[in-house]
Amino acid sequence: MRTSHLLASTALTAAALFAMTPAATAASTSGLDVSAMTLSVSYGETDSLIPDETAILACNPALGTHPSPTRACRSLARAGGDIAQLAPKDGYACTLDYQPRTVSVKGTYRGKELDWQGRFPNTCTMLAETGDLFTFAGGANLPQ
Repeated sequence: MRTSHLLASTALTAAALFAMTPAATAASTSGLDVSAMTLSVSYGETDSLIPDETAILACNPALGTHPSPTRACRSLARAGGDIAQLAPKDGYACTLDYQPRTVSVKGTYRGKELDWQGRFPNTCTMLAETGDLFTFAGGANLPQ
C-alpha cells in the first residue's frame, strides 16, 4: 500500500470517528461553519476505485493533509464553495499533451454537502483550472 493511501486511510478514519462524536453533531446542527472534505486525483483513462493521490482538507481552521490548506480554503471561499466556479490561475502555459486526470471532492463546505468530479486532459490544465485545490497532486513544482 502506498504511503499516501495509508495516510489518507488514517485521516479518513479519524475524520469519520470525529463525525460520529457529539461535538461534531452539535457543530453541524448549530449552524457552525463545518468544512471537511477529501480531495482525490486519479491518473489515466480508467476510473479507478482507488485514487492515485488523496488529501484531506478542512477549513476554519485550515488544516489537513493538503500541503497548502490555507490557500486551498481561500480558493474555495472565493468560489463560494462551488468548485465549478473556481477561478483559473494565471501563469500556466499548458501543453496539449494528453495524460488525463480525474479529480473529485467529497465532504462538506460550510455545512453544505460537496460531491463534485471533474476531468482534465493533463496535470497542468487541472491545476490551472482549479486554483489551489489540487496542488498536492503531481505538479507541485508548477506555478503557485
